[in-house]
Amino acid sequence: HRLIRRQRQMCIRDSFCMLAMLLVLPVLLVLVSKRSGKPGALAGFGLEILLGAVGRRPGMVLFAGLGCLVFLGIFGTKVRFDDNLRHFRPPADEVFLRQDRVKAWLGGSTGKVLLVAEGRSEAEVLSVGAHIRRALETARREGLLARVDSINRFFQAPEIQAKNLLYLQSHREIFDPVRIRAAFTRALREQGFRDEGLYDPYLDALARGLTPHGVILPSSLKKTSAGPFIDRFLYEKGGSFRLVCYLTPSRDLWTLDQTKRFRKGIVGRLESHGIGPKDYHLTGAGLLTADLKALLLRSLRSSLWLAFLSITLVLFLYYRSLKLLCLSAVPLAAGLVAAAGIMVLAGVDFNFFNLVVIPMIVGIGIDDGVHLANTYRFHKGPGATVALALTGRAVVLTSLTTLVGFGSISLSHYPGLRSMGYVALIGISACLLSSLLLLPALFGLLKGREKG
Repeated sequence: HRLIRRQRQMCIRDSFCMLAMLLVLPVLLVLVSKRSGKPGALAGFGLEILLGAVGRRPGMVLFAGLGCLVFLGIFGTKVRFDDNLRHFRPPADEVFLRQDRVKAWLGGSTGKVLLVAEGRSEAEVLSVGAHIRRALETARREGLLARVDSINRFFQAPEIQAKNLLYLQSHREIFDPVRIRAAFTRALREQGFRDEGLYDPYLDALARGLTPHGVILPSSLKKTSAGPFIDRFLYEKGGSFRLVCYLTPSRDLWTLDQTKRFRKGIVGRLESHGIGPKDYHLTGAGLLTADLKALLLRSLRSSLWLAFLSITLVLFLYYRSLKLLCLSAVPLAAGLVAAAGIMVLAGVDFNFFNLVVIPMIVGIGIDDGVHLANTYRFHKGPGATVALALTGRAVVLTSLTTLVGFGSISLSHYPGLRSMGYVALIGISACLLSSLLLLPALFGLLKGREKG
């Protein structure tokens, strides 16, 4: 949701910038041109020399550029997406170091997964919880869970309590509290101990436990000191009862793959005990984060496809030429391929932070191509190199200012922000080099064929 909100803000900002460029900037240029005399010299960045060399040997430059792209593209197929949020935190942060020490001491993950079962009555939900707890204990013994906290640990299912009551009633001679107290007192005397009444509270409690009046439900203890404890596991809402089991995974759920395997393992254990997905809900911060990760990736994928189709449509309506459209897309396509390969060689992975930079790289890459393709379209004569150099100045300057702005993030101590700076530096630089080398080489080859 933050990424979508940020993209919406960027769209609004770019819209205001476009209005200022169309309405305010022309007026300022006219006013300045009337008051100023001869314009001052601008930095050429050596583009006339570079573009002249490319124009003399376009085939060689294109061959070398395609070779580099093939080499980087092979490595680019191995680019990875790192969704492990642990890698985005400062490695030496004292809070996280303490958290790791506590986790090593206690065992298991510090994050809890909640399993919520629902029933029409308290007895029904306790029965469902008993089946769930047996399945979860199987998962704990197999190492999938480190701990299972459920109210069924303290309250048996009503049907089990009924069986226990029937057994107590049919074996009264064994569980008679009077007989037990007399046998205990006699044993004390035989062993040389005096009966000082120290064990009376225990014997009284045992007598109450062995003479129950019926099935005990958690609600019968809610008005006692155990009420807050029971509310943590069992509560009533909307006319139904909900039972919560707190699951502690044996390891942290940092990645989507770990979360998927954990969820699949829990669901599989429950299904093997006859408990279907309709009988419970799995939730918790770790699972919610995984769902948000998947939603973010799907949204970004659909947004990039929509942007690609929109850009293609706008350029086709503008140029009305498939050739110019393809030429405009060369810097972006080549830049993305080269950036992926460089990221693999540099050990930089995509993640949820630096994905925000991708739309910016797409925008800059396509802008570079459009400006240079426009210049090629209207200047095909002897002064084409000079015209491309003048346009190239603006391309270089906008790329450099963006590189400085986003590249400064790479100096951050926070790994997530640092990766944003790395991807911005790599992507914008790759698009810039593609604009100044590959695209002019293509212009040179096309110009030669048109003359021929």
